[in-house]
Amino acid sequence: SFPPIWFIIFPLLEEYKRVTSADCAKKWNVSQRRVAIYCKERRIEGAIMMGRMWMIPKEAKKPEDPRKAKKNI
Repeated sequence: SFPPIWFIIFPLLEEYKRVTSADCAKKWNVSQRRVAIYCKERRIEGAIMMGRMWMIPKEAKKPEDPRKAKKNI
């Protein structure tokens, strides 16, 4: 039998200093789906897909939300 997935993923998290999309969603006060969209659109530098999970560098900055475009008045 194979070891639980966390025995494989956890060392990668520590080694590369990455967090899950759920962790970023809490930190940035957005939904986990919004973080996944940012990752899919390659708007978060260094984000990688591991299986079905996005892994994001801890130092990553929150991208601008294109839905809240600044208007020049």
